[in-house]
Amino acid sequence: GSPTAPGTTGTIPAYAATTGSSSSNYSNKSSNTTFGVDKTVTHAVIAPGGVQNQTVSVLIDKSVPAAAIPAIKSAVAGAVGLNAKRGDTLSVSQIAFAKPAAAPAPASTTKMIGYAKYALIGFGALLFLFFMRRNLRRREKETFAGQPTWLRELDSPRPLAALASGDESPTEVKRLRSPVNVPKRQVEELVERDPDRVAQQVRAWMSED
Repeated sequence: GSPTAPGTTGTIPAYAATTGSSSSNYSNKSSNTTFGVDKTVTHAVIAPGGVQNQTVSVLIDKSVPAAAIPAIKSAVAGAVGLNAKRGDTLSVSQIAFAKPAAAPAPASTTKMIGYAKYALIGFGALLFLFFMRRNLRRREKETFAGQPTWLRELDSPRPLAALASGDESPTEVKRLRSPVNVPKRQVEELVERDPDRVAQQVRAWMSED
């Protein structure tokens, strides 16, 4: 037989020529071609984007002195890479920042403050009573010191008979009779100052009549 052609599925049979006056030769060939899928990988390197310009704003508290603002501007400009030729701008403004709320005091501290307040109030009341009492005592001493000598020497009411009796010592009679020589104004002041003692002496004299 004839050899197999590459890419054919089998052997092509040969046909014998018929007898006659003429002869012919016929052959058939087939082939399969498989095309692979092409894959193209492209690596592109693109330059990074640029900054056209930038605007920076800084807010600071009013407590910052004005003399420190230039230094703050210089520090911020260096940190952000400010470029004036490119059209970059930097502004610094001062506003009043909100103050942080104070932390509540612990409960134990609040109680101690309350106890201390009550203790101070009590101590102040004691001092007030002490000075009031001392002032009253001083006024009482001044009152008794201003009384006439003859009234302080009358320990108890004396009967009228004792005034005329000769049994009394001259000193005692002098003491008892001394009120007669007392001016009227002193007697009035004495009545206003110690009316109880004067009334007691007058009642004793009236009961003898």
